Amino acid sequence: MLKKILCIACSEERIALCQFTTNWRGSQLLDHQIIPISNLDDPQSLAKDLAAAIDRHNLWSNQYRLSLPAHTAILRNWDFPFSTPKQLAQALEFELEQEIPFTSEEVITDLQFGAKTPQGRKAVSATVHKEFLSAIVQELQTCGIDPQHITIDAFSLAKIAGDICTKAPTLLINIDAQSTQLVCLENNVPCAVSQIPYGIQNIKQALQLQLSATPDAIERLLFFSDISTLDETVPLDEQTFKEALTSQLRRLAKQILLCANADMPSADFLLICGDLARLQGIEKFFTEELGLPTTAIHKHPNASKLFSIEDKTDWLECLPALALAPAKNTNFQQQKTVNFRKDEFSFSKKRDPLVYITTYATVLACILMATLSLSLFAQGHQNDLRAADLNANLKKTLQKTLPKVNKSFGTIQYTSILKSRLAQLHGKSNANGNKTEIDSLDLLLALHKNTPKSLDISMEAIRITEKNIGLVGTTNSYNTLEKLRSHLAKNSYFKAVTIRGATNQKKQKRIRFELEIEKAG
Repeated sequence: MLKKILCIACSEERIALCQFTTNWRGSQLLDHQIIPISNLDDPQSLAKDLAAAIDRHNLWSNQYRLSLPAHTAILRNWDFPFSTPKQLAQALEFELEQEIPFTSEEVITDLQFGAKTPQGRKAVSATVHKEFLSAIVQELQTCGIDPQHITIDAFSLAKIAGDICTKAPTLLINIDAQSTQLVCLENNVPCAVSQIPYGIQNIKQALQLQLSATPDAIERLLFFSDISTLDETVPLDEQTFKEALTSQLRRLAKQILLCANADMPSADFLLICGDLARLQGIEKFFTEELGLPTTAIHKHPNASKLFSIEDKTDWLECLPALALAPAKNTNFQQQKTVNFRKDEFSFSKKRDPLVYITTYATVLACILMATLSLSLFAQGHQNDLRAADLNANLKKTLQKTLPKVNKSFGTIQYTSILKSRLAQLHGKSNANGNKTEIDSLDLLLALHKNTPKSLDISMEAIRITEKNIGLVGTTNSYNTLEKLRSHLAKNSYFKAVTIRGATNQKKQKRIRFELEIEKAG
């Protein structure tokens, strides 16, 4: 059965849409479209533009995948001294507290694992504010678009670059409208990402000011001039334009070099994507300026194995969306990429109402049955635990109350002694035949009744003497301990309840306490 998947890539200037059909044999590119983006910071406007374009070109699909520009996320490079995902996740949670201006509850973070090294493992984290992401998801869902996979274009482009490059260290440069992303790949896996707040729009604006030219004139000269040829045969206005453009590109190359030297591992090759990859002579220019063999990604020898789009401009503009292609496609490697679509955001699909109601009722019935079963099991288990605690406490009380017979007594003598001590325990009389004040069993029952079941209390020892009772145990917080003290103080058997000590056991995440209860009467 054919399944349609629509990959949506949002950049700073446009939205690329690529629709694929998939089945058990693989995937095929069905259609592609490029539409302008009005305002990425306005989720409602973005959702309406997408829905209108999908409706206009009939691109409604069974599944949706979305990539956002890298500047919408906080990116950080890490070099950890260990390599297991569990250790990396634990370390990342602690390290991010020092790196981002938000609490962990306000953001959603995913980790892109790099290649393992002898010292540990490199990784790149991407963090997005939940409020921003939730607003986009909700607006898209309102328009009938529910993206199952949400990532950053830097990682999707790195995936497609890794599919066509060798395992040699490669620096991928994606030149967007207002920013430039640098992604370093080792063994075809991204290990470091960085951004420069300078893109092709900044170059165009600088050329307009310097040459007093219109945007259309700059656009025409930019993509129809070869910057690698600069001689007297070129018209004066074109020669002036090339000199001005070369000056701006040198400025960009200098920033790329500074950023790469500061934040990136060394690379052997340079791969260019984005609008600037269309510029004639750009490969030769960057090779000379950066000292690395440079290739525009659409001219790479292995680029032909990717989905074919005849127009190279469309191919470059659709590249971030092509990179989201289903993994079943044999042209792409199976590789985990960053996905911000977590459990915090509901995932709903269009389906027949009757099927939806039936499914919902079945799931609800199963949940109720499972909940009831678990509740009964938990209640029985809790009763067993309480019975065991009560038996243990009774045993300790009996051991302290009953006589310790160290000599050899006859049966009648021992029975008499035991009967006397049991009478003391029951509160009938003491050794001299006088009435005892309170029954020890009643005290234990009072302790049991005045300890609410809802409190997280674990008793370790109960000590009953003539005048007071000592309790030793652990609880989950100081507030719970105070609640226990106040509940016990309400019983008429107890004159006063005092907290003798409370220690915070950080390793066990428990509060160890000691209570002293003064008997009444």
